[in-house]
Amino acid sequence: MKSYFGSLRIYLGDMTKLPGNIKARLRGVQLGSGSKFSWGAKVFKSKNSKIVFGKNCKILNGAIIAPHPHGSVVFGDNCSINPYCMIYGHGGLEVGSNVRIAAHTTIIPANHRYIYQEGQMSHTDLARSGIVIGDNVWIGSGVRILDGVVIAANTIIGAGSVVTRSIEVPGVYGGVPAKFIRPHGP
Repeated sequence: MKSYFGSLRIYLGDMTKLPGNIKARLRGVQLGSGSKFSWGAKVFKSKNSKIVFGKNCKILNGAIIAPHPHGSVVFGDNCSINPYCMIYGHGGLEVGSNVRIAAHTTIIPANHRYIYQEGQMSHTDLARSGIVIGDNVWIGSGVRILDGVVIAANTIIGAGSVVTRSIEVPGVYGGVPAKFIRPHGP
């Protein structure tokens, strides 16, 4: 029986393709045993960035992991990143174990700072507070998680939600911005 998962495509600063989990590990991407990437998953590994996946993680086709220089993306064990997710790491992203991230989700631990003077807006730099996602979190399709957020363990975030503030109490959250809907259970 042929496995659905193939090798990792990793792109370094010079856009060199390095197929294979072993080569990725040698180039600074730490992979736990049993972690697998589909052929279409991409990792943009910068010279001074950190990427770690625990055991039995699955990163599916079209997912992009981009920690940016001096950023980090760290996943615990038994996590899944579904198709077409965009996972950044500018300010640091820490994801616990048993986390499910549905398709088309964007997680960005950075935010643009700007100034508005004399009728013009200009970009100054990035705020990089980071994002922490606890264990046993289920993130629905198309969710946006913004810089500075901490998500409590055992939380569900409904599809299409935008998480702009930390979630300290486990439960079901949804909406724009995401708000508490109900506790877990029947």
